[in-house]
Amino acid sequence: MTDIYTRLTIGQTEALLEDVPGFTRHKDDIYFVNLYGNIHTLVLRLESGEIFELYTRFEGNYSVGRSNEWNENRKFSRSYVDNDGNLILQSDYSFEGGSTINHFAKFVARYRYALELFTKEVAL
Repeated sequence: MTDIYTRLTIGQTEALLEDVPGFTRHKDDIYFVNLYGNIHTLVLRLESGEIFELYTRFEGNYSVGRSNEWNENRKFSRSYVDNDGNLILQSDYSFEGGSTINHFAKFVARYRYALELFTKEVAL
């Protein structure tokens, strides 16, 4: 039987992420990982581990055009240009209602794939 979780503890979160390249704990509930190349992705543990946010920032002066194309053609992540002109790729995961560790790992893997495509297609 697969265990169902409604949130992950800090220990469970770190156990899942510790094998990801570049894993470092920045401070409580904030981690850095390198899901693609040397690009740092923030992993934010929110609402006591019920919600997770993956967030990658590309510094520079980007236009919203490519970001909008990404949002129009892709699922499971969103892109935007922040107030400083940096390009952002972001995705959220909720354990509300229950989920498995395996499903959360697939979410991270899906984001890794999206990040690879996004880097090649949008953040050139």
